[in-house]
Amino acid sequence: MDPGHLTYFISKAVDQDRLQFQFDPETSDLEANSLVLNNLIGTLVKTGASGRSVPYLAEQYWGEDGGRTWTYKIRNNLTCDDGSPITAELFALRLKASLKKYSETTTPIDFSMLRGWADFAKGRADLDGVSFDQDHLYLKFDTPPEMINEFLKMPYFGYWCEANFKADGSLVPAENFVSSGAYSLSSIHPEGDVSLTIRPDWFSVRPDSPHKVRFQYANQESVLNFSQARPDSPFIVHSKTTVKWEALTGAVQIEGIPGWLASLIINPRPGTILESERNRRALRLALQREIERSPPFANHPFYVTGQQGHSLDLDEEIPHELKGKVLTLGFRGEPVGIYGEMLSVLKNAVENVGARIEVLNLDPNDPNVYQNIKEGQLYDLRLTAVSLGGHFINAVVKMIFCTTMGATYPDPSGRICRLVKKQEGLGGAVTPDYIQEFNESLLADSCVVPMRHYGNRWLLSPHVSAENILPVSDIPNLEDIQWR
Repeated sequence: MDPGHLTYFISKAVDQDRLQFQFDPETSDLEANSLVLNNLIGTLVKTGASGRSVPYLAEQYWGEDGGRTWTYKIRNNLTCDDGSPITAELFALRLKASLKKYSETTTPIDFSMLRGWADFAKGRADLDGVSFDQDHLYLKFDTPPEMINEFLKMPYFGYWCEANFKADGSLVPAENFVSSGAYSLSSIHPEGDVSLTIRPDWFSVRPDSPHKVRFQYANQESVLNFSQARPDSPFIVHSKTTVKWEALTGAVQIEGIPGWLASLIINPRPGTILESERNRRALRLALQREIERSPPFANHPFYVTGQQGHSLDLDEEIPHELKGKVLTLGFRGEPVGIYGEMLSVLKNAVENVGARIEVLNLDPNDPNVYQNIKEGQLYDLRLTAVSLGGHFINAVVKMIFCTTMGATYPDPSGRICRLVKKQEGLGGAVTPDYIQEFNESLLADSCVVPMRHYGNRWLLSPHVSAENILPVSDIPNLEDIQWR
């Protein structure tokens, strides 16, 4: 076995269209990109090998004043892989630049509670809530944030080294990417694979951490061929529990919590047949009836823990104007796997209301395709999945429905975002009344139809230990991977 080299396969269940890996803050929330960037971008906080939040670029962090002030003590002698320093001052500047960019399109969750946010977002003043003093970074809020340290784990809010940006703020070519994390980008292969090399002097790496890691897309056949041709080469397959992998001798499978939700999005575009709430409800009802006949799909609540009032009455009859209409479905590439199964169920439901579907196979190589899909300018329907976690969190609902960072689910009545704002004022965990109102709002708008909950699945070759591959975390830290 060569413990220095690890191949990390990503199945189409994770990235449907084999998009080329991107090294861009704007698309860093895409799961395949996050798998790579989590190891290239240093963040203040990470999910550690224990499954708990641990300091990372910050040596220590703590909250004061009822959670209104958070202090992060930055480690000494941190550098990007080009040798440029990472300091509290530079992190503060980069974070403000990222927040400013983010504020151009949406209001960021939790960060909008920083002191001076309103004037900062309008370009009137600096952001008072982000400051530094020697090796300490301070975040000061008017209202205690709900989950600030969870957001600070995201690559978007990590330290993007200055060398990654041109003078005009645009990004340098991907092959010139400069890392602020445990690994450096060593090569982007012609077929689109990405190889990383460990930074041996980085504080978090161990002598037995994988020295080189190659990320590549794969299906079952290519993984089986790899394991047979290179039996001494360690690998991990990152997939979803919607995929059944053929067993490999000595391999270990780990199933994550069902924190992902696959849904149909019904786009309420003005001037279209689906602008009508009645037509959306009729389509949702037809889909719910079809789902009842189509295992493994089911009429799921949005969250697995949120049962109250999440489904229409299947015996209801809803008048509509859908008969004879063509509904467009926007998708990057060709729907396969779980998306192919969802499309089959959806086609039956659409036929049952007398309409038909036209699939728009949007070019996955178009740099704007992801944003076009999220903004819904080109289609009536969308099949998508989003990571929710295991239980209702108000800030996650806000990210999904009330910002452009994440899934960008529609809220045409504004009820869900008003509920989110109300909960922010109250603070604390969501209540059964919150869940009830959320589900009622989701039903009334009938723009989001939950179809299936599922989780991540990892297939580990016999050389890789399962110890630090956590069912509660979507993205492993490469330097924590151990051998057996």
